[in-house]
Amino acid sequence: MPGQSDYQSKRPKRTPPGLPTSTREYSAKVDPGPYVGIVKGYGDDSGMNRIAVFIPALAQQRKSKETAPDRTELESNTIMVSLALPFYGRTNNKSDSTGSYGKTTKAYGMWMPTPDIDTQVMVVFAEGILENGYIIAYVPDALMLHSVPGIAASSSFKPNAQTTAAGMTPTNVEVPVAEYNKLDPTLKFDNNTAWKNIPRPVHDLYGTLLAQGLEADYARGLATSSAQRESPSNVFGISTPGPLDFDSGLTQTQGLVDDLDKFGYQWPTNRGPGHTFVMDDGDRNHDSKLVRLRTGFGHQILLNDTDGIVYLGTASGNAWAELRNDGSVDVFSAKDVSVHAEGNVNMLADVDVNIQAGEDINLLAGHNFKVETNPAGVEGKGHAHMYINGNMKAFAAGTFNMSSNGWFNITSKEAISVTSTACIYVKSGGGSKYPIKLNTEAGNVAEPPGRVPIYENNWINREASNTYGGKRWAVDGSYSYYTAMQRVPMHEPDSRINQSKPKEIKPWDGTEGVVHISDSST
Repeated sequence: MPGQSDYQSKRPKRTPPGLPTSTREYSAKVDPGPYVGIVKGYGDDSGMNRIAVFIPALAQQRKSKETAPDRTELESNTIMVSLALPFYGRTNNKSDSTGSYGKTTKAYGMWMPTPDIDTQVMVVFAEGILENGYIIAYVPDALMLHSVPGIAASSSFKPNAQTTAAGMTPTNVEVPVAEYNKLDPTLKFDNNTAWKNIPRPVHDLYGTLLAQGLEADYARGLATSSAQRESPSNVFGISTPGPLDFDSGLTQTQGLVDDLDKFGYQWPTNRGPGHTFVMDDGDRNHDSKLVRLRTGFGHQILLNDTDGIVYLGTASGNAWAELRNDGSVDVFSAKDVSVHAEGNVNMLADVDVNIQAGEDINLLAGHNFKVETNPAGVEGKGHAHMYINGNMKAFAAGTFNMSSNGWFNITSKEAISVTSTACIYVKSGGGSKYPIKLNTEAGNVAEPPGRVPIYENNWINREASNTYGGKRWAVDGSYSYYTAMQRVPMHEPDSRINQSKPKEIKPWDGTEGVVHISDSST
């Protein structure tokens, strides 16, 4: 067979081998249709992303079969058609200026990617002219709608290494699944509903949900939003094809061929997970009423009416935030949380502000540092308590002032040392009523400070879930997390429990570590 180079000088410039020829011309007229066609080629260089479609009603015998690895088709058996977009528009240009944005045409609208080879499409020919062929709709394969549009979960799945290691079996859980393999000779449909129990491969989304800790969470992780969930369906949404997998080595021969210089080309048969946008009006039990935008990697924004939450989470599960209908807000981060404002940062709590650090708390003010309690002067409130389990140090580069409208009590178990490189002044009110008493009688013992309430919270850890040694995020019962907060957001699956009873702490009665000085006179 002659090589492609032998025909370069004799034929018009053509696209690479196996891709559609963009210079085809059609003169015949046909019935406008519609026709059911099969996508067989794409990638022409017309700039309009036209698609080569095989239409059985207008062509000869199809060259390839779906059960064969060769998915090529004779170019002469196909017709080049364009996509009829759901929405498109453009402005009129003001002049022939080529350098002005304001004067040139602006286009806008919706765009969908070209479907994969062997996808069925609905084609019409405007005014019966073959040159004016348009894809107006897409025809789904029989029963292949389970994962459209929301990658729904199912208990009918074929276990893989991840599900086995995590202890997930089709008898006790649901996991997100892909479509069934219709080339599997063992599959049989005995009745109209048997397709609901078809074992399907586990979707790659399951690995993401495991990392997030949401593999059993229907409010935030698992989805039921499938075109096959009920009939008529209450689900509206879009899912993208996902990126082509060029690394797996799973390929097929596709494209357009002829007897001269078109021989087809190798193309991946697998795609990675795509993005999904779902608007679900809920099932018959009023569950799954939500709007969800989830990327192929697993980042998601979720508006869940059923559970009353707005949820934002990363694919790794290392950061998430949740707003609930009751007004509570949770934020979790496995790393740092940083906030910067070139103006003010204002925080107000009508009840308590609880701050805890596993190590240091550092506060630095460029100018003044002010702390005030009970600005309204409510009687019995406004006390300051400091309990330091270590040394306490204070330094002022200027004057160190401390004053009290009541008693000023200092109590120490050891010696009290007052040192100055200059004078030490001690002065009382004077007279017999306010003398200075040294080692004659006991004064007031300093009152003990109040302690910060401590609450026992669950600790979420990646622990072994079964004898297979698999790892799943779960509550670690061997460890408790003691905090000053009643509610501590953790890595998912967070328990979302507000602890109401603080841990018992032995109160300081003012005697521990204190030497009581008895009254005496000299």
